[in-house]
Amino acid sequence: MKLQENIRRILREETNKKVFDHNYEDLLDNISSKDTGLSWVEPEDLLNDKIKTLKRISKKSEIKLYRLVYSKSKTDIDTKKIGHHFVEELDYFHEQMIDYLYYNAKKENKKLQKDDLWVIEIKTPTNNIDYHETILTFSLHPNEDEITIIDDKKVKIVNIFKY
Repeated sequence: MKLQENIRRILREETNKKVFDHNYEDLLDNISSKDTGLSWVEPEDLLNDKIKTLKRISKKSEIKLYRLVYSKSKTDIDTKKIGHHFVEELDYFHEQMIDYLYYNAKKENKKLQKDDLWVIEIKTPTNNIDYHETILTFSLHPNEDEITIIDDKKVKIVNIFKY
């Protein structure tokens, strides 16, 4: 039995297509094992759509992205260290994500309120996107449509405004 499993695994690895240096089937297995909350969408469709999106992005020279941060004021935001996780559309921020951010920010600053939420709008070269990490994170958390950047020093802050 162990031998058969090893043979299947080896065959799968040899025939498996690579997506941003990950095996497609491994990414699909990750998505399939998650409760995406999107029962009307097949895991394969989710993954294929994300792959298309990332390939479309990679053909551009630059991209505009957004990040949420909790801060009592705009001037308190550390623009030298803005982080590495962004989204392509403001609509991608969902209540569960915002609650998670609030919970973690509140641990650092007890004075923060729910409405102390700011959007950081940036532009960055598309070669500053970590496609390998982005597709892996998506496969593990398909409800979070985040894009991971490599170097936050290579971003240009376009705007900071209240959410």
